[in-house]
Amino acid sequence: PRCLADGNELLRFYGTTVACFLGLNGSCSLCVSEKCCVCRIIRHGFFTKKEVKGGVGVFTTSTSGRAYESIETNEADDRSLRKALIVCRVIAGRVHRPLENLQDLAGQTGFDSLAGKIGLYSNIEELYLLNSKAL
Repeated sequence: PRCLADGNELLRFYGTTVACFLGLNGSCSLCVSEKCCVCRIIRHGFFTKKEVKGGVGVFTTSTSGRAYESIETNEADDRSLRKALIVCRVIAGRVHRPLENLQDLAGQTGFDSLAGKIGLYSNIEELYLLNSKAL
């Protein structure tokens, strides 16, 4: 119930990476590094081209665990990257039902988001937002 907001607005989790000291020892300064996705998102918002999961849109989840699992890092390349979760208010709009193949959405119109996985009691566990301004 706490994850519900007004109307078709939801609280969702977004998994990403942070490369700076933001949040460590009380640090609240944003960096300008392109590697630091958290600071880039706070400064400029979400970009569907950078936050793509399967080429569809901005991937959000209903649980922190699933969002954390979705974060892709290559720790061998850069040990300074840490995983981070962002809690987002999302306006889901018109939600399309899950598709077997996400690329099938290309011909569809009139939807603001795509349900990636539906859980018990019709809970949308994974939601792809087609418009980054909905976050």
